[in-house]
Amino acid sequence: MLADDKEVYDYFNEVKGMPFLCGVQGEGRKWTATFSQEALGIFDYLFTDAMTIIDHKGRNSRIYRTEEALFDDITLEQYMDHLVDQTVLILTNEPADIYANPTFLPDTMAHDYDKYWTDGRIERVLDVLQQHGIALEINARYRIPSFEIIRRAKARGIKFTFGTNNVDADFGRLEYCAEAIKQCGLTADDIWFPSMSTRRSRPMSYTTDSSSREQPLPSSPTRNDTPMDILLIILGILCLIVGLAGCILPMTSGTARSLCRLVASTFHGQGAVFHHAVTSMAGSSRPCTDTGLFRPDAGQQI
Repeated sequence: MLADDKEVYDYFNEVKGMPFLCGVQGEGRKWTATFSQEALGIFDYLFTDAMTIIDHKGRNSRIYRTEEALFDDITLEQYMDHLVDQTVLILTNEPADIYANPTFLPDTMAHDYDKYWTDGRIERVLDVLQQHGIALEINARYRIPSFEIIRRAKARGIKFTFGTNNVDADFGRLEYCAEAIKQCGLTADDIWFPSMSTRRSRPMSYTTDSSSREQPLPSSPTRNDTPMDILLIILGILCLIVGLAGCILPMTSGTARSLCRLVASTFHGQGAVFHHAVTSMAGSSRPCTDTGLFRPDAGQQI
């Protein structure tokens, strides 16, 4: 766990020479009160999710843990309203580039995903993504968000990244992401790039309650591809080809998977291939801490 800006800079100096983009995850709901905008601004990208919220009784709740997703005396519909309130608040107050693990629901509710993600709730989340130029991750592990939500986001001009969540070393081959490309008509123009980031100009606030701010919609972020962006697009296409080929052809060795992970490591954070998953992380599990920054390169919370 990093304690202050100095440790952020020390970590960045460790990884800045590595051949992939450097990013961090804002974990928990207090990271904006711990680190300065200047320190976080040195990274190529920053992502967060709404898998940790402040629940209806003010408790820090990791909703992917059954023992912490507590409903108490409220209905599941009321809980869902609060979850959407928290998601909007998080994305409004915390200047992230990417909304990861989007629309994730606790196990108790996940089987009724379409029931709880009503039109009104979907539109509230898409509104805030569009308002702040935040990319929507398509998550291959949890197969979220739904194709319907992806289509609605695309129609608004919201950009996408592909991710896997680094729960363990089984990253798969981005099967759901590849399916989303086909089913939702995604093209290279729909993919988010670090050159589109607006987070360095956004204020940082501490997420505590369910209030929210309303701001006018900004113009769509412009794309200004650098030679590195173009190279990484090519690498991303190669990774998808290798991954899709591995789904069709029998694998007699780990060569294809290793190549895919190597490309993913090089392409880390660029939006077309894993922005969570890099290199081997066998036996790792999601850290259980209240807040902080997450090191995607090492699978460690900092």
